Amino acid sequence: MSLGLLSRVLPQSYRNGSKFMKKIASEGCLPNPSVAAAPGIRFLHMPEAGDTPTQTIRDVISNLTSKVGAARSFTETVDRSHLLLLLPCSQDELPTRTMKDSWDSAIIPLGSEERLREKYVTFMGGVRVGRLLEDLDVFAVWLCYKHIKNPHQTPDLPSPYSIVTALVDRIDFSRGWSLHPDRDIRLSGHVSWAGRSSLETVIIVEQRVDNAWRQVTRAVFVMVARDPLNQGSAVVNPLVCETPEEKRIYQAGEVNKLHRKMLQEESLFRVPPNETEKTLVHELFMSLANPKELSFTSKKEPENSVWMEDTKLKNLIICHPESRNIFNKIFGGYLMRMAFELSLVNAHLFRWCTLRGPTCRSAPRRVSWMQPRHPSISPTSFTSHLRLTSLCPPLSPRLTMNPCCTLTAAATTS
Repeated sequence: MSLGLLSRVLPQSYRNGSKFMKKIASEGCLPNPSVAAAPGIRFLHMPEAGDTPTQTIRDVISNLTSKVGAARSFTETVDRSHLLLLLPCSQDELPTRTMKDSWDSAIIPLGSEERLREKYVTFMGGVRVGRLLEDLDVFAVWLCYKHIKNPHQTPDLPSPYSIVTALVDRIDFSRGWSLHPDRDIRLSGHVSWAGRSSLETVIIVEQRVDNAWRQVTRAVFVMVARDPLNQGSAVVNPLVCETPEEKRIYQAGEVNKLHRKMLQEESLFRVPPNETEKTLVHELFMSLANPKELSFTSKKEPENSVWMEDTKLKNLIICHPESRNIFNKIFGGYLMRMAFELSLVNAHLFRWCTLRGPTCRSAPRRVSWMQPRHPSISPTSFTSHLRLTSLCPPLSPRLTMNPCCTLTAAATTS
C-alpha cells in the first residue's frame, strides 16, 4: 500500500471508530511522504561488489547448515537447548548493524549446470517460479543471519537463533521480461528494516542478458527471530541508516509494518464490519439474488461469469523428510512452491472453463490447455471421496509438524 493510499484509509478508519487508527492518527505515526518511499518503488541498496557472485545458492544452504549446527541427515538428532545461554536479553546488549553488513549475493548456475537446469525448467521452456520461491526463502534467512552479530557467540558453538519466515510481503515481476532456464540467475539482497525480533529483507532477482545483469523480480520477505527451541522470540541487532537512500528504504519498512498492523487491527476477527462494508455486501447479495424467490440459496449467475466455488482446487501433500528445513520442520519454501504451482494449474483450468463455456462445472480429468514441449506431460486431476484426517501421525518425534498439508486454491479476479 502506498503512502497516499494509506493516508486516505486513515480518516475512513478513524470515523469507523478503530482504536488503533485513532491512536496512530493522534500520535502522527505516519512517516513524511516526502521522506519515505512507497513500497512499490523501493530500490535495493547495493554496495560496491563484483559483477558475478562466487557463491551459489547451494553454498548458501551449506553455510546455513553449518551456521545453526543442523543435522546433516534425517537420522541425526541435535540438541540445541544449551544454546539458550547465548541469547541476549535485550537489544542493548547487541551492537548496531547497517544494511551493508547483511548485503550478499548468490548465483543459481542454470547456464553451466545442466542437471540443475532440469529442476527449474517448465514443460513450456520457462523457469519454475515455485523453485525460485524456495531459493528466495533460503536466501532471506541467510541475510538475516548475516545481519545478526551476537557478542555472546563463541566460535565453537552454532548460532542460538532460529530464523523463520513470517510472510512474503510482496513479489513484483518486471513487465515484458521472463526468466530463461539456460541463463544464470543472480540473487542480491540485504536486511532493509529491523524491529525487536522481526526483520524485513529486500531481494532482487536478475538474469544475465547481453553480458549485463537485468532485474526480473523484486521480493520483500518478513522474517522472525526465535530462540534455539523455537518456543519464544529473540531480540536482534538494531538497524541504523548511514545515507539518505538507506533512510528512505528504512522508512518504507516502517510503512509496511504500519500497514500490517492496520490490517491486523481492522480484521473481521477483531472488529465487526463497518457501515460501508455492510452496504457493499448487501448490494452484492442483491445483485446476485433471484427477486422471484426469497431464498438465500437461489443465486442468479451474472453473464460471462463463473462461481468462485466452482473453481476450487485442492491438493493433499504428504511431506517426507526431504521436504524438511534445517530445523527438521517442514520447509516453508516447499509449501510456497506447492501452493504457487497449484494456483497456476487452477488459473489455467479457470481459463479453460471460461473458453469452454457455462457447461464446465468442474475440473476435467485430463487437460492439455497449451502445446507442451513434451507431448507425454500434461496436468492430470485425481479425484477421491475418502478423506483421511486421523491417519496422519508425525513422521518421527523430530518432525513435530503434521506431515499432511492441504492446499486450496480458488480463482479470483480483480
